[in-house]
Amino acid sequence: LVIRLEGINYAADVWFNGQQLGNMEQVVGAFVYFEFDISSLARRNGQQNAIAIRLQRPYDPIFPPGNNSTDLSITFVDWAPHPADGSMGIWRDVLLIENEYNVQLEYPGVNTTLKKDGNDTTAYLDVAVDVHNWKKTAVTGTLTVEMPGLLSSPLKQVVKLSGSSETTITFPAHKYAALTLKNPPLWWPWQYGPQNLHNLKICFTPTGVAADAATKCISHRFGIRQVTSELTKPNNYRLFHVNGEPFLVMGAGYTPDLFLRYSVEEMVKHFNYTKHMGMNSIRMEGKMPPDYFFEIADEMGIMLLPGWCCCDAWQHWKSWTSVQYAIARASMRSQLRRQKIHPSVLVFLYGSDESPPESVEKMYLEEVAGTMWPNPVLSGASNRTTKLSGPTGVKMSGPYAWVPPNYWLAPQNLPHKLGGAFGFLTEGGPGATPMIQDSLHRTMPQSDWWPINKDWNYHCANPEGLFHSLERFTPGLDGRYGPSSSDREYLYKSQASTYEGLKAMFEAYSVKRFESTGLIQWMLNNPWPSNMWNLYDYYWAPNGAFFGTKTANEPLHALYTFDTNKLAVVCNDRTQGSFENAILVAQLINPANATKAVWSWRSPSFSVKFNGVHWFSQKVPIPEMKKKLQKTFFLKLTLTADAVLDDYHVQQYSTRNTYWLSTQPDVLDWAKSNFYVTPVSTYTDLKGLSDLEKVTVTSTTKVVKAGTVQVTVQNPSKTAIAFLVHLRLRDSSSKWDINPVLWEDNFFTLFPMESRTVVGRFNPSLAPTPTVISDVFNA
Repeated sequence: LVIRLEGINYAADVWFNGQQLGNMEQVVGAFVYFEFDISSLARRNGQQNAIAIRLQRPYDPIFPPGNNSTDLSITFVDWAPHPADGSMGIWRDVLLIENEYNVQLEYPGVNTTLKKDGNDTTAYLDVAVDVHNWKKTAVTGTLTVEMPGLLSSPLKQVVKLSGSSETTITFPAHKYAALTLKNPPLWWPWQYGPQNLHNLKICFTPTGVAADAATKCISHRFGIRQVTSELTKPNNYRLFHVNGEPFLVMGAGYTPDLFLRYSVEEMVKHFNYTKHMGMNSIRMEGKMPPDYFFEIADEMGIMLLPGWCCCDAWQHWKSWTSVQYAIARASMRSQLRRQKIHPSVLVFLYGSDESPPESVEKMYLEEVAGTMWPNPVLSGASNRTTKLSGPTGVKMSGPYAWVPPNYWLAPQNLPHKLGGAFGFLTEGGPGATPMIQDSLHRTMPQSDWWPINKDWNYHCANPEGLFHSLERFTPGLDGRYGPSSSDREYLYKSQASTYEGLKAMFEAYSVKRFESTGLIQWMLNNPWPSNMWNLYDYYWAPNGAFFGTKTANEPLHALYTFDTNKLAVVCNDRTQGSFENAILVAQLINPANATKAVWSWRSPSFSVKFNGVHWFSQKVPIPEMKKKLQKTFFLKLTLTADAVLDDYHVQQYSTRNTYWLSTQPDVLDWAKSNFYVTPVSTYTDLKGLSDLEKVTVTSTTKVVKAGTVQVTVQNPSKTAIAFLVHLRLRDSSSKWDINPVLWEDNFFTLFPMESRTVVGRFNPSLAPTPTVISDVFNA
């Protein structure tokens, strides 16, 4: 019998039935797995057993910067206030593992090498498993490997295990011909193809024991897929490949709940939202979720970028002693061993803002080799070069505070290498994302709803950090949209701002593929109710940032480029086939005469294949039309196409993308840039949105089935534009909005007499009698 502790933060004394198994010098490290043999201590035949754990909290502060803390634990950096107890506790599972014959199988792996020859793909599989012999004497036996559907019969290997030993046993493809597979079903990220998962079963039978009495087998699902990376020429940008195809990373940074409360249900919500926004990746900086997080990613085709944290003890290498080296090595080993079998893992980053010194990196790379890690690793998330691993090929150049939409397509030859759409930005984005009104009201007492006060700012990032308030967001909002006089006005304008900001960022990285090779929006979510860095809030409310991201990443997307006034169409999804007979219609529309376009253009028919970008020679003539355009105007793009899977499966595809623009563009002061912001010297003028003719939209809701509503929204006005229609779900018994909801679209704009039908999917138990509230910016 073995007890495994999978998460102790930070150090512990451990007893079983009164016998001490380990002390705080031995059981230390938040990310280390600890195992204890309790075979001789366990009481059997229904008798009670007891495990006791005495914990010591970590000391790992972020602030003040430059401190020399050395507890390699879990922090929330500058994302939120720090938990008062430093996240002390048993934060992961405590397992009891029964091992017959004292032999334990753990941490299986299947490493894939692919070779392509025309339309054929050959996969070479190397299988490995760690075998722990808890006996003090040697054991001989037979390991068997089964892969139903892939192997016609089990593979076998006779092994001799030394006493009290732990070793890795391999079944390499060059020795086992059956592990060379022709055209096997591959695992793909969700926009590339199916997530084919196969079953692996490994068993150990001691010599002289009947096979049906073998030790308890270990089983795990795996995917046949290979991840590689390269440095593109001539710029040395890191580009990942999945199964030999270039992979544009489009994702966001995940954080757990502030009190590390995990559940399968919560993880599924995160992945559903990630996929619904058209993203394909999640980065986890210094956060190593439970195994089911990785399993859900495997099932849903979302790539993961785990790694160590910035700014805390994980980067205080100058203060490390042999104690920290040992904990860091054990942490690296524990995480690589358990993650290596998951096809969803793209890369492991063993540094963040900085790359570790040579002695630490050498130790990490020894564990990479020793665990048979199958994927790339990077020494950091920033643009660094080390002696052992060379250039990272990625950048962490911000921004982290608000920047206007035209920031992202700025040229590369600026004095500063910033976060624009070139290379791989491992974290960055347009900053704050104030809550929707419903969420703010849930968070604060009514006396604090307006005006903005210390409670609003308390619900930003860490109060000791740079992003402790909305001070870098509000000036841009006021300067572009005009000052606000209520919380509704401020928060609705915020949704407009974050919608256009996130959409522009993802559009820029998408249209510049593969000069841009990856983007991680900072962040995906928050550990508590926050106005800073998210695509949906703590209450699962999808906001303007959510739907700006979703629009930019839709399967076939038409976009406008702020730097050149050009139009382009990008294809983000192969699973819907190729897009044929596509037509793009572009219109410039003044709010004062919204029924008649100032300018209109219709493209010739064209086609776009996956990862393709179709550019048009026609520009949007904003400079030429300046005298005919109002100060604030709209650009409406309407795209239709045939989605062709094969000769027998063709579906109609249509989408629309609306921009609100001004004849006065934002002017960035590049010379005053720093790592978190580029100031704006002149704001664009979108104040005309506050002068839009008032309108009330009408809506009808049909419950298609339990958990699905179909909402038709009508703009009844013959003259007014219904700007940013916001749909929210309520139940007859609920005071607050029901979330999460997977809306097909939201925060959309209806021109005069237009209607739109959208579907929303939700957990029916949350809203047995659903009703839909429809709001609009200019109500």
